Amino acid sequence: DRYVGGQLNGRHFMFLSRVALLNPFYTSKSHDGLRRPPCVQGHFDDPKYSPCDHARYDSVVVNCTDTDPDSKFKFREFVIYDKHQCYPEYLIEYTRKYE
Repeated sequence: DRYVGGQLNGRHFMFLSRVALLNPFYTSKSHDGLRRPPCVQGHFDDPKYSPCDHARYDSVVVNCTDTDPDSKFKFREFVIYDKHQCYPEYLIEYTRKYE
């Protein structure tokens, strides 16, 4: 529950979702502001240039780097760019034993 925000009367909520990653791009560094995944040739969109015409990955998987203590990625992250790749299956309500 890394990104679970505030609570309501001591209760927390999160969605358990099924996500289709399809053909993911794997990375261990931040790509802030990425509006769509890189192309299969490894090109990232640059606002100064026109985007390339290569096929694109379907998602991005950011692997945590335990060796870098300053890394903001302490947990594995899955990023999708098409809402049809995600199905929020359950809304889970819980309380934490220790806050």
